[in-house]
Amino acid sequence: MSNKSVVLLYGLPCSGKSSVLRAMSGHARITVDAIITAIIPDPGIADFQRLGDEIVGRIASTLQGMDEEKVVIEMGCLIPLGAIRRLEGLMAKVGIDYRNILLSAADEELIRRIERRNAAIEAGESDSIRVDGPDYLGRFKRLFNHNRPVSYVTIDTAGLSPSDVVEQLNYRHEGKDSPQ
Repeated sequence: MSNKSVVLLYGLPCSGKSSVLRAMSGHARITVDAIITAIIPDPGIADFQRLGDEIVGRIASTLQGMDEEKVVIEMGCLIPLGAIRRLEGLMAKVGIDYRNILLSAADEELIRRIERRNAAIEAGESDSIRVDGPDYLGRFKRLFNHNRPVSYVTIDTAGLSPSDVVEQLNYRHEGKDSPQ
């Protein structure tokens, strides 16, 4: 039986996954973007779909090699559901406690954040993966509607700081109502 506790963060581009990941002090961090860019320097949507099982295999190997008890994994929205179920099965098999958290915000808010992130990338201020427009969300939403984990808790990040989201995540994990 493992003593690891894993939080898997899912969500559309700019839903707050990276910011929440950074705010989760005391957790070791794994990101799907770092894994895929180690395989393909400039991945596209189809690459996440095609390489889902390989990405999940690398996540599982990384988890098994970690000594840290608390881990947060930024999963994104493009890993196929079959690969997600495989990862959940591997964690369950070795007794890793995990929680699926879906971060969300209204489309208008996400588009505003995407445009701000793309401007930062163009200015050389960010090394994030660019989300091309003009339909920033449509293709991601279509895929994510089929790629969501079966069981998850949703947290709307609009108007919340990353530390507020982490506080909500912790309250919900403890079975309490969200803090006011």
